[in-house]
Parts: sequence; C-alpha cells; structure tokens
Amino acid sequence: MINVDQIKEIKEFLDRGKSQDDIPCSYLTDAFNKVTRKESINFETFCPNYNYPDYNAVIGWDGQSYYYGYKEGFFQAAHMSIKPAKYYSDSLVYPIIFNYRHYLELVLKENILRFQIFFRLPITYKNTHNLIWLLDKLESILVPNNLGFLISPTQKKVIQDFHKIDSQNDAFRFVFNTEGSLSHTYDHKQISLWNLHFTMNEIYNDFTNIDYLFVPNAVFHDEYLTPQHQSFIVAISAYFTVSRNSKSINSFNKLKSILLNFEHRLSQSVNYKFVDSGIIQISANRYEATLCELGLTIIIYLNNDQNIEHIKIK
Repeated sequence: MINVDQIKEIKEFLDRGKSQDDIPCSYLTDAFNKVTRKESINFETFCPNYNYPDYNAVIGWDGQSYYYGYKEGFFQAAHMSIKPAKYYSDSLVYPIIFNYRHYLELVLKENILRFQIFFRLPITYKNTHNLIWLLDKLESILVPNNLGFLISPTQKKVIQDFHKIDSQNDAFRFVFNTEGSLSHTYDHKQISLWNLHFTMNEIYNDFTNIDYLFVPNAVFHDEYLTPQHQSFIVAISAYFTVSRNSKSINSFNKLKSILLNFEHRLSQSVNYKFVDSGIIQISANRYEATLCELGLTIIIYLNNDQNIEHIKIK
C-alpha cells in the first residue's frame, strides 16, 4: 500500500516535471519541443488552428480515393523518419517497420478490390492482416489476365519478408503478442533502416505507377472505381459476411428483406439504401439489386444450399 508520505513525494516529483519547458528530442527544433500546458479542460483535442493553417489536416475530401490518404500517410510517416532514425534508430525501428508493413497491406487490399471491380469478379471481403494471403489473392486475379508482371519479383520478396518478420501485424505495435509471448526474441539482430528506406522507395514507386493505370482515360479506369462506389461495394460485401444475412435464403422475400435492411452511411448527409423496386430475381440462384443513386447493380449468387456464394458488379 502506498502511504501518505509516498503519495506526497510522487506529487512533488510530478510537479517538478511539469515545470520543464521542453521535451527531450534533439532532432526537432526548440519550437516543436516546447511544452504548452492547458489552463483548464475546456479545450478540444481535435480541432483546427487557424494561426497555423498549414498544419490543419482534412480526413478525406470530396472525390478523393479513401485508400490514398491512408496508404500515403503510413508510407510517408515511415519514409520521413529516416532523418531522425540516425539519432533514434532503436526506438523508431518499431513505427517505421509497422508503418511500411501497413502501407503494403493497404496497397494489396486496394488493388484486390480495384481489379475485382474492373474484371467483374466475385467481391471478397476478408478482414485479414496476412500479407501472403493478400499477395496470393491479388496474383490469382492478375496472372489469369496476363498481368502477373504488375507485381515484380522484388515486390513479392519484400512483401514475403515483411510477413516473415511480422505475420500478424502486431510485432512492431505491442511488446507481447495475443498469446502473451514477447513479440521479439531480442537477440540483438541488426536491421539497417537506411537499406530499408531505399528498398521501400522502389516498392512505393512501382505500386504508385499501378495507380496511374486507374486514372480517367487510362487502361484500368472504371466508372465503379469512384470512392462512393468502392465504399458501397465494400459495405455490402461485408454485410453478407454476417451469417444471418447470407445463410438459408429460402425465398425471394427473405433476400429482399435482408437487402432492404441494409444501409450505408457515406457521410452525415449521404445514406444509401436499396428500395423494393430495385430488387429482382433473375433465376433460382441469381438476384440483382440496383442502387439508383449510384447507377450500381449488384448481382447476388446463391449456392445449392441456399447460402450466398458471392456477389459481383454487373
């Protein structure tokens, strides 16, 4: 039990610490290390500051690919850490590797979805951090369409290496894994953040070049690859991963009821829902649901067990 004198000593220690003007970070200028204390709790943690408008960030903007901000953010956070890594390599190794790895995960997921939409393939929503599964899934789309060359041997190796060092996307976030074991063996293995930086420059360059193939008038451009369409497609795909929404569809009315219960709120002012007249039965195992606002028709396929097998874009 902590006694009264110990509590007093702790408070005095913390009060002395509060008198410090700066935090110890030698890489940044003094202005960014300054400690500015709040006089009360009447403030917003997340708010704009128009005295420093260059530092005001927008979480997404109209017409922007939702993936773009995420993947660019994680890559740039790692990329720009190379300078302070000279001074803090043993601590920055964790966010650098995590951010690069998460960038790779986002890029793989983005391209899987884009190519599934472009080729009108079954849409697969899988909540996974497994880079090998994602790489294999992407290649299973590209190779049959003679596009395997889009992923270079170097890209494959780097993705495989990231999976090997962190298969669950937790080794560089948490000290202990989900089983309670240490995330690392701490055997003093050295990792060159310098080498990693320039390796990832190549990976980033090559994946970014794929992005240019999806812009308007490029070879993979598709009307259903807008942020609004992709958002809705992912939402309805995820909706059907819930067992009660995808199993024992023994009548058209049951499927219609499930679809009419679905809604996707894109923003506070935009909410997408199917309407009764937009849902039709094509055959015993095939149905279509059209969202008029987006001009988008989803094809729903049932298997012989009356469970939803997959969905496609028409």
